[in-house]
Formats: sequence, structure tokens, C-alpha cells
Amino acid sequence: NEAAVKKIADGSLVARAALIIERQAKMNASGRPGPKTGAGRLRGSIMTDIVSPVEARVGPSVFYAPFVEFGHRQHPGQFVPPLGKRLVKDFAPAYPFMSPTIEQTKGELGDVVATFGREVGEEWGR
Repeated sequence: NEAAVKKIADGSLVARAALIIERQAKMNASGRPGPKTGAGRLRGSIMTDIVSPVEARVGPSVFYAPFVEFGHRQHPGQFVPPLGKRLVKDFAPAYPFMSPTIEQTKGELGDVVATFGREVGEEWGR
């Protein structure tokens, strides 16, 4: 059926799944126990890019996102203007916000795939 083929080709399954992942990643980046960022810049930078009908990229665009996700070394005594203070620890802990997202959304993603399968099956059954 032409409508079912178009539905798959327009990437709606990929788009639905990517937006679920984006939403959860933004929730994870919204404060403790995750990263607490002053202006919400990290959270606001998490976006979805639909690359093709079968590929989407979800992630942050700010340069410091990997440092938050994985932790990093820092120099005690160094003044950090955005924080308005000097660093006291030699290591900033990791606050994963992207890594746990897939595990957290696994059930919801499964539901999206099942619903999409039913929709396509209905189209093909016509």
C-alpha cells in the first residue's frame, strides 16, 4: 500500500522515538541528581536532528556537555567567572543526562514501535 510505504519513508517512527529520547534527556539535565546548570543552557541545547527516514541524532550542542556527562579534572584555585568563584576540587563529578536516557525510555520506545507496527499493518491491510 502506497500510504503505508510513505508513512515509513517519512520517518515518523524515527521522529517519534527521537522526540521521546529528547524529552527524557532534557528531564535528566534539569537539576540534581543530574547536572544543575544555572541558565538551563545545557537542557535547552538538547535537540533532535532527523537525518533520514531511518536515522535521527539527539544530543546537546553546548561544548561543555561531555564534561558534565562524564566528569572532568579541574584546577583548584582557578577562578571561573560564570560561577563567580574559585574551584576547590580537583575533579568535577559526572552527572550523566544522556547515558541513562535509553534505559529510562525503553518501555515507551517499545510502545511507539508497537503502535507504529499496528498503524502500518492497518494501512497494508486495506
